[in-house]
Amino acid sequence: MALSPLLPEEERVDLVEAVIEPSLTYEFDFDLNRFTGRMIDEEEAIKQFILKTIKTARFRYLIYDDDVGCELEELIEEDLPFAYVESESKRMLYESIIYDDRIEDVTKFVIAQISDELHIEFHVTLVSGNEFDMEVTI
Repeated sequence: MALSPLLPEEERVDLVEAVIEPSLTYEFDFDLNRFTGRMIDEEEAIKQFILKTIKTARFRYLIYDDDVGCELEELIEEDLPFAYVESESKRMLYESIIYDDRIEDVTKFVIAQISDELHIEFHVTLVSGNEFDMEVTI
């Protein structure tokens, strides 16, 4: 049958169900800066994605597009009032993490500046309904 705009929409369009692809990836040990050889999936892979995003400086590495990484390093390096650093950190973290379609929301940010590092705690809600808390020091 030929495709015609005169046909009813039901005959012109094939509905397909969205398939959730596995998030299977190689585990990376951030302390040793190397891959472990183990495969991880689901919540463990999402946590690794979040850590990698936060610890990767955006726009620094040509291998990554502009969506990967976070600008927190630049914010920490400047001599700015903590209130500004805190509010901008929350915004930067949220924007760098939320675009992943497995993540529903990122909330409950607690940010503390300890000497030249930022200690960040936050709560992540996944599309699947699972929730977890994370802590990162940069």
